[in-house]
Amino acid sequence: LVESERKKAIRLSIVDVAAGIALQEGGLVATGRNGYRTVRATKGVSEGSFYFEVSVEHLGQTGCVRLGVGTQWADLQGPVGFDSHSYAFCSRSGDVANNSRPQ
Repeated sequence: LVESERKKAIRLSIVDVAAGIALQEGGLVATGRNGYRTVRATKGVSEGSFYFEVSVEHLGQTGCVRLGVGTQWADLQGPVGFDSHSYAFCSRSGDVANNSRPQ
């Protein structure tokens, strides 16, 4: 990466985002309706330790969320954990999902 890119804050990507997800507040907030979809961050990791923080502000009575990690090949039009290229924590069950199966 160019040095100036290293200093930029990580956001949700306006390029790697599924149809049906709206990004607000400069890529810090994602809102979706009608099923699971995926959005990637502007930077990835390939090794070492890392963490990220998420605040879920509103799900509604029937809402749920999956939070996780995936490769650049993970399907954006499905939920994270949908295919073999991503893993997710599921809010309803607390299970970890990969390839659409609880682990």
